[in-house]
Amino acid sequence: MPVAGAPYIGHGLGPSIAAYVPMLLQQPRLPSAPELTVRVAKKGAKPLAGAFHYPGHAPPGVGASNFGCVGFTPTRPLESKTTYRCELKLSLGFRPGAREGTVLEYAWEFTTR
Repeated sequence: MPVAGAPYIGHGLGPSIAAYVPMLLQQPRLPSAPELTVRVAKKGAKPLAGAFHYPGHAPPGVGASNFGCVGFTPTRPLESKTTYRCELKLSLGFRPGAREGTVLEYAWEFTTR
C-alpha cells in the first residue's frame, strides 16, 4: 500500500503510507512527535498534505491503536507511475547505557503503478 487511484477505504482518508517500528510496541509514549514526510522524489518537491498518526496520536476517525506504526495518509490519491520518497525521524528516548537519546532515521522510496 498505497496504490495510485485506490478508492478511499476503511476510515475514509485513503490508503496509508506506514513504517512499522517494532520498538514502538514497547514504548507507547514518545519523548517527542515523530516526523514523517512524503513527497514526490524530485528535487525541490514539497511534502504532501495529509493526516499523520503514531502511537498515542491519531486523526479523527482512525482510532488510537496504531500497533507500532508511524503513518501518513495523504489527503488526495497518489499519482500513478510516480516515485515518492518517505523520510522518517523518530526519537525513542534514552536506552540503558546510551549517553544520548536513541534516534531512528530511515528513508525509502516506492513507485505507484
